Amino acid sequence: MRARTVALLLAGRGAGRLAQYGAGFALLAVWGPDRFAGYAAAVGVGLWAFALAATGVERSALVTLEPVAAGDPVPAERRALEGMFAALGLLPFALSLAACAAAGLVEPGGPAVRYAAGIAFMTGTGALAVLVALLRLRGRPGADPAAYAVLSVAYGAAVALAALAGLGVGGVLAFLITVTAAVVAVLLLVLRPVRRGFGRAAVVAALRTAGLFAAGDVLGNAAVSVLYAELAALAPAAQGSLLYVGLTVSVALGALSNYVLRLWQPAILVWLAAGPASAPVRLRRGLVIAGAAGLVVTVAAGLAGNVVVALAVEIVTFLAVSGAAFVIESIDDRARLNSALSALAGLGVVALAGLLLVPSGGAAGALVAMAAGWLARVPWLFTAARPRTPAPRAEIGSAPGEPSRPA
Repeated sequence: MRARTVALLLAGRGAGRLAQYGAGFALLAVWGPDRFAGYAAAVGVGLWAFALAATGVERSALVTLEPVAAGDPVPAERRALEGMFAALGLLPFALSLAACAAAGLVEPGGPAVRYAAGIAFMTGTGALAVLVALLRLRGRPGADPAAYAVLSVAYGAAVALAALAGLGVGGVLAFLITVTAAVVAVLLLVLRPVRRGFGRAAVVAALRTAGLFAAGDVLGNAAVSVLYAELAALAPAAQGSLLYVGLTVSVALGALSNYVLRLWQPAILVWLAAGPASAPVRLRRGLVIAGAAGLVVTVAAGLAGNVVVALAVEIVTFLAVSGAAFVIESIDDRARLNSALSALAGLGVVALAGLLLVPSGGAAGALVAMAAGWLARVPWLFTAARPRTPAPRAEIGSAPGEPSRPA
């Protein structure tokens, strides 16, 4: 992918992220902390659902479908697989919209409606991420920044409606869901995926791969939730707000890093296929260096007890380990399973370290616990990066040994 195209994509996605975070702080100022808490909780509850589509289905598509140039003919088999991934990305959105409507009928204006709306918005943005990735693989990268530019405007409009028209949490979420659904509909019209032609085996394989890809993000979000709960129970309330600000910086940098890696996914697959024995060795070497250095700086951050130092250590550890995990997960389903198990180990370490560090360290202790959780993943990832001979590309919808699309 050309540098100019990458820069355009990063600018579009970056603007979308800035609009998202900026809208959150603006709504906090408009509504106040008590009312804003309902919005934050509703959106936060849906983070795991976003990971299922934006991390799971999208990455499953990226390791299965090879990029094609704009204007090139798209084989029927390829269009069928695109239709399958589009359907998998849209399914959580459709189900959450139905749940939102049902909650509105049972208890209009109740908390269940708000949480269902938060999940619907998150699954909608996940579906959007899947569709722009499919278009990017079709040689149409412009759909990505265009879609996120519309979402950026929607965030600004939502803040304006809240400030000028008195729109509440439910109204803001309904507005954002409507805009997201409209963007998704336009992307579907542009993509025009085939709705038939993929078999049951292809669907099962895609779901398995998507689940393994999504496990890390789902468990990572669970670790953050555990830390917030421990802060609420064991530290002053202000420490929770401090962690929110710190993690906003960390998540923004992590999202940027993860997006760049997704853009490079085809090149990563080529690198792994070209050196099935040497590439894992290099990954292992990098993990040993990152793990040793990370252990030293994490212990130092724990002793320092400073939130800025702890945040810097958490960010560096996060970027190093999550980047290695991304590449290792591109090897095969076995490596993805080990990465998922590493995320589970990380969750356990975060929960235990948080109990030990949060009472005395507050937000700084929570950030050190997060860094310790990332380091706990290193041994599992080291095991996952075993030298092997098979090509790393996922073979969805094809028999063993056959290419997923005609050569």
